[in-house]
Amino acid sequence: MNILNNEASDENLNAENIMEMCMDVLWEICIKPLEGQLSDEETDTVSMIGITLQQIAQKAQCYENMTGFNGREKRPFEQN
Repeated sequence: MNILNNEASDENLNAENIMEMCMDVLWEICIKPLEGQLSDEETDTVSMIGITLQQIAQKAQCYENMTGFNGREKRPFEQN
C-alpha cells in the first residue's frame, strides 16, 4: 500500500489505519529486502518494534475516539 496515494478514503483515516499504512511501507522498503539476512535477535527486535507501534496506534485511536477526532483538524475554539 502506498501511503502517498488516495487508496484510503478520508473516513478510514484514523490512528490505527495510518500506522498500518506506515508499517506496510517500512516493511516493503526496509525490512522485506533484508529477509534472510537478519539475525534472530534482529528479527525479534523488529517484531517488538512492530508490536510497540501497534500499541501506540491503539492508544492514539482511543484518544481520537474519546475526543471525537474524525481525521479533520478542528478550529481552535470548536473543541471547547
